[in-house]
Amino acid sequence: MKKKYFLIFSLVLFTLVNFVFANSNNFKDLARNNYVNLFDLIRYEVVKELRQEGVSERDINNLMEKLDNGELWDCMKDEYSDLKPQINTDRYKKTIYPDGSFKIAEIKPINGVSKNSLDSENTYTVRFSLGVVRFSFDVDISRNGTLKKSKIKRQYNKNIYTAIGKYSEDAYGHDYGWKPEAHAWLAIYTNDKNNLRETRLWVRAHVNGNRIWTETSGGF
Repeated sequence: MKKKYFLIFSLVLFTLVNFVFANSNNFKDLARNNYVNLFDLIRYEVVKELRQEGVSERDINNLMEKLDNGELWDCMKDEYSDLKPQINTDRYKKTIYPDGSFKIAEIKPINGVSKNSLDSENTYTVRFSLGVVRFSFDVDISRNGTLKKSKIKRQYNKNIYTAIGKYSEDAYGHDYGWKPEAHAWLAIYTNDKNNLRETRLWVRAHVNGNRIWTETSGGF
């Protein structure tokens, strides 16, 4: 029986490794003696996210050292929970913390183009990220500026990732039918590696006949 479970785990890990390699331009950083372990994969995913968000290499090294030592990043500390976003628009909010970590909430059209006609349909990705914890989903939205109403037609492609412990899903859904203001949301509870600290994180998309915007939870 143990051998069976080991084979299943090996197959899953092998599939995950090959997926990362197939989608990576720099998998040599992961390879050590022709194998990759799960710890390397976690580090790779976190560093990739930090670089994509423009975090400096010095801050990345510092943040990864904190992660290795089980220390909280500034974006996870209560003392910074009231820090306001330095970039704050309807569709993109980014708070940068003293150690270089960040919090991002974003809603953007998947095709890169948002129609502004009175009667339009668009597909959007709604995203929340702390680097080590991130989740997202897609929504199909209809808006009618004449009626000043909107509708969430569909919510799908839910994706949740954490590198700091375990998580459990708390809420996921959207309003149905035409509304003066429609909403779609995703919330999770996340725990640290020792299950000593539980935090609720959430992101919500709002849409009406004239405007689309996002809202998110505060700090840890």
